[in-house]
Amino acid sequence: MPSECLPACSLCCRYVAIPIDPPTSRSSIEQMRWMVSHKDVWLYADDEGEWFVQFITPCEELDLVRNRCGIYEDRFSVC
Repeated sequence: MPSECLPACSLCCRYVAIPIDPPTSRSSIEQMRWMVSHKDVWLYADDEGEWFVQFITPCEELDLVRNRCGIYEDRFSVC
């Protein structure tokens, strides 16, 4: 594991977050309300004010027994 990763952390392997436009109208707020009415879907704004929709879903390659990447040496470049 690289030094940036804590042993058995895997937090970043448990969700997908995609940038979205911030809400600017009643209809965009209504669309966001619709998104979060779905199980395991969250919305958040980071410290820079960027908005994201987050899907709580573990990576298929996550070894849940060891709580580590099961393909660490060949992991996806985004990891």
